[in-house]
Amino acid sequence: MKYLVAGLLLLNVMMFVWLKNQPQTGDVLQPGPVSGKQLQLLTEVPVVAAAETVPAPEVPIVTGPTVTFTGMACYTLGAFASETGAREADETLGSLGLVTRQREGLRRELTGHWVYIPPLPSWAEAKKVTAILKARGIKDFQIVPTGPKKNAISLGFFRSRDSAEQHFSRISALGLNPAKEESYRENSGLWLDFSSPHRPPLPGSIVDALQQQYGDIALHERDCS
Repeated sequence: MKYLVAGLLLLNVMMFVWLKNQPQTGDVLQPGPVSGKQLQLLTEVPVVAAAETVPAPEVPIVTGPTVTFTGMACYTLGAFASETGAREADETLGSLGLVTRQREGLRRELTGHWVYIPPLPSWAEAKKVTAILKARGIKDFQIVPTGPKKNAISLGFFRSRDSAEQHFSRISALGLNPAKEESYRENSGLWLDFSSPHRPPLPGSIVDALQQQYGDIALHERDCS
């Protein structure tokens, strides 16, 4: 027993010396009065829901383009005429955090604008109209011999939309009733498929820039299946 008492005394002396040698700063908490309230074990503390004890973190307000979150949706961008164009567009989408999958398919390529007089009831009627055209200085025309446009009068095929519009207006000024339509052909092309929870999935400025750089491409929503 005497050894136990001696050990406790030695421990108290050592603690006193250690406390005496600690630097005095203004940050040291001074002991306050001891409450008579009974100590409570950790296991006796009632559990409180996390929502009641931990305040919700403040969410910073971010300004920018309005984006609606609609759940994951699938999109496709294309069609690109070349592997280079598809790769460069893929890099642009990748910089926005989008993961794409390249797919090969058909694309419609605008080849020009056709100006014509719609089909007439007979070849004889078409010849009468061509006589009027010739008399008024229009020399470039041809009667369509067969097909769904049989007996129509072709007035020219134009690469430029503006050129087609000008010729259309010229024929209309003669008192005739021309028509115009765009001509397409199908070629192979490359599409970039991706998914995004945002609507729209890409800023309009990005889509416009891609269209200016790579031609007749478009962004479409597609079936995710």
